[in-house]
Amino acid sequence: ESKWGEKHLKYGMPILKEWKYSPFTAGYNLHRHQSHLMCLYPFSQVEENSPLYEAAVNSLRQRGDISTGWSLGWKMNLWARAHDGDHAHLILRNALRHSGYGGGTNYSEGGGVYYNLWDSHSPFQIDGNFGVTAGIAEMLLQSHGGVLQILPALPSQWPAGSIEGLKAEGNFTVSIEWQRSRPTRVIIENVKGAPLRVKSLSDLTKVRVTNQQGKAVKVKRVSGKSDVYDFKSKAGDVITIRY
Repeated sequence: ESKWGEKHLKYGMPILKEWKYSPFTAGYNLHRHQSHLMCLYPFSQVEENSPLYEAAVNSLRQRGDISTGWSLGWKMNLWARAHDGDHAHLILRNALRHSGYGGGTNYSEGGGVYYNLWDSHSPFQIDGNFGVTAGIAEMLLQSHGGVLQILPALPSQWPAGSIEGLKAEGNFTVSIEWQRSRPTRVIIENVKGAPLRVKSLSDLTKVRVTNQQGKAVKVKRVSGKSDVYDFKSKAGDVITIRY
């Protein structure tokens, strides 16, 4: 019998092979460990246009949704990086359910939080709390690869909302407002003057973009990229995009 991830045809789909086997994870596709998916998150080595992307997402799907502690936080971030907001939201609900964990090491029946919102994982693991909050941020803003993605994994359960003060790679501070699951206003502070590049389904050359003085900001589409835009900005600029 083939070990987990060794033969694609066993599952009828391409899956990413585990890079390290152990008697606890090999052949056990529902195990909470997913070290072979570090390439998807947090390392950003597998993007949507990568030939390994489908295999990584299929491997994540085979791992299942039930887990505890840091693994729930990691799965939430993985699904956000896979741009599946509804699946990330499912993991969030699992992470926030009240714990029925009574001790021992039966992780399949543990997980969730106590009444004080501490993460329940034999008996407490701050990684679970931190991981879930990171996952929420990852659902609303991603910035790996030098491109800001606004609401990349917004779940259908959050059709309207706002968030302030998210941090993006390159030292950008980002606040977002949205309605009907689409951004309506985005404010980006360029703290250090790094190149500002934004991915958007909307044509950002045709929406109102201003700086802190209310002056129009020059926006141009990146050559060869139909949904990525460069903004002219310097350190200290506060750019507002009104969709």
